[in-house]
Amino acid sequence: MRKNIAFIFTYIGPAGTFDRDGCIVILNKNIICILLRMTRKRNEVELWHQWYLESGYGPCRRLPLNRVFQSIDAVAEWVAQKVGGNVCMSIDPLLRA
Repeated sequence: MRKNIAFIFTYIGPAGTFDRDGCIVILNKNIICILLRMTRKRNEVELWHQWYLESGYGPCRRLPLNRVFQSIDAVAEWVAQKVGGNVCMSIDPLLRA
């Protein structure tokens, strides 16, 4: 069975909060992780614009939640490994901006 994975850009939290840019990763209509893009307002320089794993579900739930990824492509590669099998990825272009 083919596994469809969608990466959707969204705002998480109210306007004016730090680390508001987010990504919801969906596997066959089920949320499997929520990520936040680290900002320069709150984090060390080396973490700016990287993606922080806020929460994981299903195949992504038994992981340290403090995991940080350098890019959305790195997240996609990691998710594909966790899910395994025949995977079809759809990444919102706003996530690569």
